[in-house]
Parts: sequence; C-alpha cells; structure tokens
Amino acid sequence: MCGQIYDGASNMSGKGVQARIQAIVARAVYTLCKVHWLNLAIIHASDSMHAKNIMATVLTTAFAFDYSAKRLLRFYENLETNAVGTEEMGSRTMRRVKTCLRNTMGTDCMSGLALLNIHREREIDLEEVVDVFARRKERRLALLFRV
Repeated sequence: MCGQIYDGASNMSGKGVQARIQAIVARAVYTLCKVHWLNLAIIHASDSMHAKNIMATVLTTAFAFDYSAKRLLRFYENLETNAVGTEEMGSRTMRRVKTCLRNTMGTDCMSGLALLNIHREREIDLEEVVDVFARRKERRLALLFRV
C-alpha cells in the first residue's frame, strides 16, 4: 500500500481508520480526496445560473483544446512566455509536459509528470518499482529472478 485517500469523513480522519492503517503501514500517506471536494463544490455552485454559464464556457474551451493537438501545443507555448505560468510551473516542467504532450497526448502522462515534479525530492527504489510492475500481470516478461 502506498497511500490512502478518503472523502474527508470524520471516521476516516484524525484517530480514525487512516490512523490505524498508518500504524500498520507507516509509508501509507493520508490524503484528502480532492476530487470529492471538487464534486461537492460543483454541485453547490450548479445552483447558480452564473456558475452554469461559466462552466459551459469552460467546457466549450476544453473541448476545443482536447481534440486539437496543434491548439494545445500553441496554448502551452503561449503559457511558457507568460511570466506567471513560467514562475508557477518552471521551464523544466513545461518542457517535460510539452514533450509528453507531443509523444502521447494523454492526461495520464501529464498527471504522472506533475506528481513526479511535486515529489521530486522523494527517493525512489527502482528494485521495488520493477517488483511491483512484474507482479501486476502474469503475461509480463519474467523480471523477477527466482532462486
């Protein structure tokens, strides 16, 4: 187990379930589920007509960029020239995001790179990564050496 994510219920936080799990597995980091909080905020905001209009505009803009790699690359190039965007993300992160974008255009890759950048000071045990990867499916190559 590498982490725990809950919706913020009181029985999960503090001395609840997450504390008991963390006592057993010390490396299981407790994190609030931001998606749940976002969902609650969107449900609350959807009562307002102004919020509905803003969300419709955001959705239209997202669809325009989602289906066009050229427009999305142009957006990231403009973001890099913007001083605020460069300060927030850093030029190295932007280069990694753009390279990943050119190669796969997948959101999984971009979120993975963002996590790597956030946790860049964390030490990664490559042997452990290979072991986890090897155990995922039976069809993988034999990466584990059995004695």
